[in-house]
Amino acid sequence: LFLVSPVCASYCRFCTRRRKVGDPEKIPMSQFESAFQYLESHTEIRDVIMSGGDPLLLNDRRLDAILARLRSIKHIQIIRIGSRVPCHLPERITPELCATIKKYHPVWINTHFNHPDELTPAAVKGLGMLADAGIPLGCQTVLLRGVNDTPEVMKQPGLTRFFSYQVNTERFGLPGTWKPGSAPPPGSVVRDWDRVIELWYDNFRDWQRAVVGDQDQRRPVPEVPRV
Repeated sequence: LFLVSPVCASYCRFCTRRRKVGDPEKIPMSQFESAFQYLESHTEIRDVIMSGGDPLLLNDRRLDAILARLRSIKHIQIIRIGSRVPCHLPERITPELCATIKKYHPVWINTHFNHPDELTPAAVKGLGMLADAGIPLGCQTVLLRGVNDTPEVMKQPGLTRFFSYQVNTERFGLPGTWKPGSAPPPGSVVRDWDRVIELWYDNFRDWQRAVVGDQDQRRPVPEVPRV
């Protein structure tokens, strides 16, 4: 994980790095050289995720310089960029930005959409530009109560290809296609995607009841005053 920017296009309450984001002293942009030297000396590292903050809020020149340096390290095979820019600031996705990233293929971009309504025309256009530049796109989604915590929402077009990390993997097996403890056969997850989502939510609800109690016993989410 390579933190390359202290700023974001939006600031999320659920961010796992909110103690750092927005503070340039905690994500210093003056220490990139030491990070590159570390990566060069650790030949076991083959996958680098650029994050922050949001890497796509860097200007094209700085982003180009970082990608060029990473690509010059021979043992780094995979470069990924984690960004909410396609969702919250799609205007940042320009032909120049796409051309900059395209020079260093293969580069993956993991977007972050939490609800199909976030796929605005501007967002769809920006995603299309990235895809047309040959950039593989993924999506990570945070499960939010009252927003996307139903299979009906998550199975809508646009959000059906996301990673879900399960604690209880024993119960996540796909009946008839996936024996727990073994790798799923190629294509099984895609073929049974509706079943995967249903099982994922069943497991989540079991965990929710065990940890925080039933719906009626949980504390309501406090309202955030608008400024």
